[in-house]
Amino acid sequence: MNLIKYYYQNINLLVIKFILAGVVNTLFSYLIYYVLIEIGIFYILAVTFSTVISVFFNFFNFKKFVYTNHKVARFGIPKFFLIYFFTYLLNVLGITLISMLEFSYQIAGAMMIPPLAVFTFTMNKFFIFKL
Repeated sequence: MNLIKYYYQNINLLVIKFILAGVVNTLFSYLIYYVLIEIGIFYILAVTFSTVISVFFNFFNFKKFVYTNHKVARFGIPKFFLIYFFTYLLNVLGITLISMLEFSYQIAGAMMIPPLAVFTFTMNKFFIFKL
């Protein structure tokens, strides 16, 4: 019973830390995306630039603040980039589909944040930063 309680408490703390770091990471990434859209960069290029820049920031932020007591999986950095490549593809697809419903690229990008956050948390937890 104590093992279950310990695991439950640590997962809750991990989720809280992930959410806090995720807010910082998301604001950083979305700010880059938003500014690029505002200055007239095509949305796919804006997603590409913001993803490439923020993936480095995210890896070190997660490693330092969220998964501090966890071992980085073998080939963790390449896997992290692969996860963000799939995140990028999902983001472009989602923004494309949402914008077809007459939403702006800025709003479409914001609407993609929650599902992508769930996706990246799950992928990082199971494939990058081993519990």
